[in-house]
Amino acid sequence: MNRIVEQLLKLTRLDAAKPDVSGQVDLVELARDVVASMAPYIAKQGREIELEACPGPVFIKGGYHSLFDAVQNLVENAAQASPAGGVIRVAVTAPGAISVSDRGCGVNEADKQRLFERFWRGQKNTSPGSGLGLSIVRKIVDAHGGRILVEDRKGGGTVFTLQLAGAA
Repeated sequence: MNRIVEQLLKLTRLDAAKPDVSGQVDLVELARDVVASMAPYIAKQGREIELEACPGPVFIKGGYHSLFDAVQNLVENAAQASPAGGVIRVAVTAPGAISVSDRGCGVNEADKQRLFERFWRGQKNTSPGSGLGLSIVRKIVDAHGGRILVEDRKGGGTVFTLQLAGAA
């Protein structure tokens, strides 16, 4: 219940005011921070998390805290989608993309169009959650002038890539 209330508050804040995207964010540092923050949760779920980043920083113009929330939401979803023993990969590439991939069952094409709707969770989704996380991610990425790609991962699973426009 706390998580749902927290997500509703985030969405309300995002609806009321665009997040500050005027700072400079190193996506490599942000990804390291998300992976470090989420590692205990992921391990407790019986999964692993790894970071793959290009050498050196990848700076974009944006808001650290809102982007952290977006990537954290993607990692949480990947943890729910991945089978026990699965690996969640967070990857950063230049000039300004960050992706989260899992080894779950994937997302069918018809559902990809609805993934970012509030409260929509798919017909076969039995994992805990409210269907708000991806709506939050979409709002944050839109505020940064970016876009989200949802692709099937070779060998099974899904890759969510945030392409952020504000490369610094």
